[in-house]
Amino acid sequence: LSATASPHLGRRLRRRAMEDLLNSIDQEALTPEQRGETYDTLLKVLGNISRNPGEPKFRTLKKDNKLVAEKLCRSTGAVSVLLALGFDDDGAAYRCPADADTGLISEAVDLLECIVASRQSEAAAAA
Repeated sequence: LSATASPHLGRRLRRRAMEDLLNSIDQEALTPEQRGETYDTLLKVLGNISRNPGEPKFRTLKKDNKLVAEKLCRSTGAVSVLLALGFDDDGAAYRCPADADTGLISEAVDLLECIVASRQSEAAAAA
């Protein structure tokens, strides 16, 4: 592979891996409503970091927080997404370090926006 093709290939592989992780949430033993809540919560959390990369309060997800515990921690796929994006698990919280790849987080936000929009379209069509 040429040197110029390499970054594009790496980005495509990264994006595909993130798609696979996000799609794994649909394979979990969750109700459709719980899956939707998990996707929505991931989108909100990662969107906050993407829009406010210098704001430390958005970079810490305490596991004893009701929203985090009920919407994210119940999903191994959601936790895997956080870890793949560079979050550290310190036992009590998931922490996104200041030097995390915000480009990768933004890509995850883009994918989540597509997933959430698709789920909303499917729900509307079924109604």
